[in-house]
Amino acid sequence: MTYSGDPTRSIGWLRPAGGGAPKIESDKLRVDANGTVLADRALLDCQNLKRGPVRNGQPLPAELAKKLIQCVFEKPSEPGMDGATKMDITEFVPGAVRRWNPRDDTGISATVNTLVYPFRVKWTQKTFYHLHNQVETGIERLFTCYVDVDQWYCGQAQSIKGGEKRLIQVKKE
Repeated sequence: MTYSGDPTRSIGWLRPAGGGAPKIESDKLRVDANGTVLADRALLDCQNLKRGPVRNGQPLPAELAKKLIQCVFEKPSEPGMDGATKMDITEFVPGAVRRWNPRDDTGISATVNTLVYPFRVKWTQKTFYHLHNQVETGIERLFTCYVDVDQWYCGQAQSIKGGEKRLIQVKKE
């Protein structure tokens, strides 16, 4: 085959020398009765995650912080649609608790007395579609968590490293 009629530019299927066909990674398509694309594991119920009541100054449990950070990205597909996203944390490092800095931090009800709990997080994120799944590995960011009115809130503060993306073919079975 040629590209745009130019015989010096070819397109098509090339095979590596001395071997068979390359191995192509694939996933199984998982859908429910409504045709909604599902993730390959149960996702967190972020809508019903207990975030409080809590007061500023109470320590943030690490397991709750992980769930709150996962809820920043993790979400199911809309009914009948695709796009479910899961977040699997691979590294979770708490930083030193500090006071709120109005020049760096943003929030609705925080004051200079608000305590901020920073976490350095590395994770793999996978989004599920009908034809392919998108996997991003090695994403690394800094998140900050604090008490907003009477419940915990966590958000992204700084991007440290972008992830490596790849697509995985989906097979219907």
